[in-house]
Amino acid sequence: MEYVHLGTITVSRLILGGNPFSGFSHQTPERDREMVRWYTTQRIKETLRQAESLGITAFLGRADRHIRRLLLEYWDEGGTIQWLAQTAPEFSSLRANVAQAIAAGAAGVYLHGGQMDYLFAQGQTALVEDFVKRVQDAGVAVGIAGHNPAVHLWADENLDIDFHMCSYYNPTPRDQNAEHIPGAREVFSDKDRDAMIAVIQGLHRPVIHYKVLAAGRKRPEEAFAFVARHLRPGDAVCVGVFTKDNPRMLEEDVKLFEDACRQVGACSELWYGDRCVGLVCNTAARATHIGAHPGFDARAKLPARIIPCVTASDSLPVPQLFLDLDWSPSSSIMRSGIAGAFRAWQAGVDYARMGVRSPQVAPLPQHVHNDCGLHYVPNRLRRS
Repeated sequence: MEYVHLGTITVSRLILGGNPFSGFSHQTPERDREMVRWYTTQRIKETLRQAESLGITAFLGRADRHIRRLLLEYWDEGGTIQWLAQTAPEFSSLRANVAQAIAAGAAGVYLHGGQMDYLFAQGQTALVEDFVKRVQDAGVAVGIAGHNPAVHLWADENLDIDFHMCSYYNPTPRDQNAEHIPGAREVFSDKDRDAMIAVIQGLHRPVIHYKVLAAGRKRPEEAFAFVARHLRPGDAVCVGVFTKDNPRMLEEDVKLFEDACRQVGACSELWYGDRCVGLVCNTAARATHIGAHPGFDARAKLPARIIPCVTASDSLPVPQLFLDLDWSPSSSIMRSGIAGAFRAWQAGVDYARMGVRSPQVAPLPQHVHNDCGLHYVPNRLRRS
């Protein structure tokens, strides 16, 4: 399992969603009731423990009395999963709901997607700004969810948040009502998904991709393959499971997700001082991440391992390190290889034919430091 950063907290790249626990199937009222009947407190706790065993470290769940009470019991029994609390729009006071979530042990709080869509449509963004400040003042991670791409464009420019939650689908617009209406007609259009993906690529903060399975309407193999192709290095994905249908659903989802990510590849940044000077990617990641990285000029011609890039310090294309690697950055071979290539770049050497490989495989370290001052930041985008 890979891990990403949301503000000051670190979470698994696959996050467990809570809609099925609360009876939100986004299918039919009958299916909603089936989920509520199935997911007793005991079964929810069993699912959380299974998630832990699979390397999942975070859970997205409503900040209502049901989930708060359940998590208290789960943690008292030794559970360790972090809770990212979703505001519950049925509460009359958003401020009170935030305070309740934080008091109950939330590691992060995010504004419910329907609530955010509604407040944005109604021009009540001052309430959103107040929400962000209150969560920040409490010292926990803060985010906003939304089904409308315009919401995230606005938030990117106007809010100091730690993460976005971007829904692939906008099944029932919430311009007039923040809450989900059971039984209402819901439309899951790939046009909405494609519009959100286009917006995600330009956002400056991590994104949790959600509703990626279109509430069970997509084949998991296809859905996870699509997600893996569009996750940026610092992004995560959230999925819920209904274990009545398949007791091994979560285990299978983890495997499908990890396999899909391996096929696409991994890409991380190399920083020198206060600027990104390159990417460390495996071969499969190369085409995916070069164009998606906000600092790179997609129009430039890309020689073997030199990428023109617009840096934080100026607007001119400069040579960039690009090491085409299929091995672990924890090894001394890699550290010396990066350092050598970086010194060659500093000296103006054409290293397009340079490259070192090793079959070693090991967990990624948080940072790799070396004597030329270069540091490695795995699976994380930094704002340029």
